[in-house]
Amino acid sequence: MPRGMSARGHTATEPDATRSDGLDELLPRLERVLRDELTARLGGGPRIGRIAHLRARAEVLAALARVAGRHAQPGDRALEGAPARQRDLLARNGHALEEESRQLGRRALELEAEHLCGEHGPRYVELLGEVEQVARAGDEAALRALVNDLEQARQKLGQRAVSLLAERLADGLGDVPADLARRLAALRAEEVGDDARTAPDEELPRLRRLAREADELAARAPEIEREELFHRIQLLGAQLKEMQESGRPAGREADRLLRGAFGALTRTSKKHQPGWTPVLDSRRVGLDWRKLATTSRRWLQEREARRRELRRQAEREQRLDAIRRLREDQRRQAFEDAVEKLRLAAYRLSRWSADPEITGDEDKRLELEREARRQATLAARLAGGEDDLRRVAAALEGHEDVVRAGRGLAGLRRLLGIEEPAERPPAGSEDEAAERFDQELADDVGEALVEEWPPEILDVEGAGAGERVLIVGGLPDRQRRELLQRFFGWADAEWVESYRDRQADFKTLRQRIADGRFDRVIILARFCGHDVSGTLVPACRRYGVAFHVNPRGVSIPVIARIVYGA
Repeated sequence: MPRGMSARGHTATEPDATRSDGLDELLPRLERVLRDELTARLGGGPRIGRIAHLRARAEVLAALARVAGRHAQPGDRALEGAPARQRDLLARNGHALEEESRQLGRRALELEAEHLCGEHGPRYVELLGEVEQVARAGDEAALRALVNDLEQARQKLGQRAVSLLAERLADGLGDVPADLARRLAALRAEEVGDDARTAPDEELPRLRRLAREADELAARAPEIEREELFHRIQLLGAQLKEMQESGRPAGREADRLLRGAFGALTRTSKKHQPGWTPVLDSRRVGLDWRKLATTSRRWLQEREARRRELRRQAEREQRLDAIRRLREDQRRQAFEDAVEKLRLAAYRLSRWSADPEITGDEDKRLELEREARRQATLAARLAGGEDDLRRVAAALEGHEDVVRAGRGLAGLRRLLGIEEPAERPPAGSEDEAAERFDQELADDVGEALVEEWPPEILDVEGAGAGERVLIVGGLPDRQRRELLQRFFGWADAEWVESYRDRQADFKTLRQRIADGRFDRVIILARFCGHDVSGTLVPACRRYGVAFHVNPRGVSIPVIARIVYGA
């Protein structure tokens, strides 16, 4: 048989060493590459193999997730005409792969931190997050604070760990003040006062990272806008050009990585046409590559800042919508409760009129009429329109006379055809005090449930989680207390009545404060006398209980501002 012929007569060819034999072959190869890189960067150790395995799986799963996500898009031709269920299933699989990749990456990072820093691994992970955040933001004050933290962490984490963090930080930054550049250079040294680690060894891990980023950019290019893709190519290419012309690092691996990275960037540029840049022109030498890299880095940072601002605006609109829905739900619930209490007060008035034994009790009649007027004032304040006012009028049927007087009832009187009173109760009279109290109560609830709430209110939702709270002052309202308790996350809330001639049992309250029954005391000064705050505040100070003298009403916005600083 002639040389090069197979048994069936076909020309035989040598096996292609670059051909992939599937995931079973790809994963071990990728693990070996990553293990060599990790050994060079982190040093040998029993965890290196496990870290390489986790990272290899994470990278493969991330690549599969990107492919699944791209094909799950409605405009993808690969699944043109496929049922929507098939696309949904592919999208769900892509999300699951992406989440598993993230989990593997987090576990690999934890093992790397443990390998480098032992029991101080969590601090390394925390500092790494700060490094990435500061590198993106480019804020000088935050950078100085982080460099201080790295210098202080050297003793606990070890020089190798701090050196890696400083290198990651320096690679992500543009131009920095000279003093910070010197401090970062000192932090990047492998051993203080030891020059054993040469410049090429320092640059090789960085070159590997840039080569990986070039490959990742090629995979993500279809999802990136043209101008952003241009600056990402220029940023990577400028850094590669600077390394290539400086001759660092040197060696076969460096040459291979540089050729592969430039090849990936060139193919990406030709395919997607983001625009010409000198970093991909092999004839261009000696340019200020660092300046080009800084220009593109700043553009990308500004783009990311704009995106963050747009996200913040979208989140603010979502928060405002959430507040509106919450406020409207509470207003409707409070309105229904006030109408029900008004019906009950009208029913009691009817019972009083029909019972000869109590009909002559004038004080009882006044008390019942004031309760009906109070609930009518509150319901009218919470009414969302004329239909709600008609429901208030219907609840008063047979007892419309109770609203002939009273502030805040003009709209209800117009609906019922009742003329406005010719004069108000005399100042200082009992009727005037009761009318003022009713209006203050209605205004307080109206501020809580009718007026606009600032978006900062949601910042303190759940701020009192687990607290036991005592509210003192005014007329307790179970519904409003429960609303406050749910919103702020209080474990328990108690509202003690204290207003006008009805004073709380201060001795008992002082003893309960001393016994540690409450974590926070809120005094509603608007509805009770100075004796309340004068009695309870010293007790709170003595026994270390947080206290707040609230001169306004009791509502979510007011408590959020005065108690939790919204």
